[in-house]
Amino acid sequence: MLNSRKLRARDLGIQFGRIPDKYNAITDIEGVQVGFKTIIQGDSIRTGVTAVFPRGTDLATCQSSCFANWFSLNGNGDMTGTHWLTESGFLSSSVLTTSTDYVGMCRDSIVKWFLMKTNSSSMIDMEDKQLIISGIPVGKEIMRIEVNSSMRESDSGSIIDILATDAPLLPHQLKRLATRIPLGIGKLVDIAAVAAVDTFLPFSTTNVLAANVDNKHNQLSIEP
Repeated sequence: MLNSRKLRARDLGIQFGRIPDKYNAITDIEGVQVGFKTIIQGDSIRTGVTAVFPRGTDLATCQSSCFANWFSLNGNGDMTGTHWLTESGFLSSSVLTTSTDYVGMCRDSIVKWFLMKTNSSSMIDMEDKQLIISGIPVGKEIMRIEVNSSMRESDSGSIIDILATDAPLLPHQLKRLATRIPLGIGKLVDIAAVAAVDTFLPFSTTNVLAANVDNKHNQLSIEP
């Protein structure tokens, strides 16, 4: 059986300098886990969601924050949680990427997942939490809408870059890193089109911010 995996540049003998790690992926950073779901229906629906867990999915580690920051090259979209990320420099949850229309659904899914992990179901009706307008469950109806995308604009498309590192970077250093990500991408593909959502979020897994369950104080361990 032929290998159906899409060939990458290195499969064709094209090298880019340094030798990649084991998987040549974000999961080469210890503790980082990634999940995804792709939805393909007919000729017009191509969507999905990707979830990045900076501390993995184990309850013992996933509640620990890590330093992070973000940068928007072209902000025709939305990233939930950027106000707190800017204010504190802490990334305290998983990161989900999807199309702009479903950002709210992803936010609700993170809450639902966390409450299930912590067994706090009494705080919220996890099964029935949805937006309802005039008796219509909007979230479910949106999923039924089929948009004809057979004609694509030449400058359409977005780039969401989630960068993980085990270098002991602080939030202000991660901000500098975030602003430099599009410089590399721009040399290859990106033109920062008006309709694009070009947003970048780097985080460092080295320093650990462990929040106490009583929220009275935090313990921060910093690597030199």
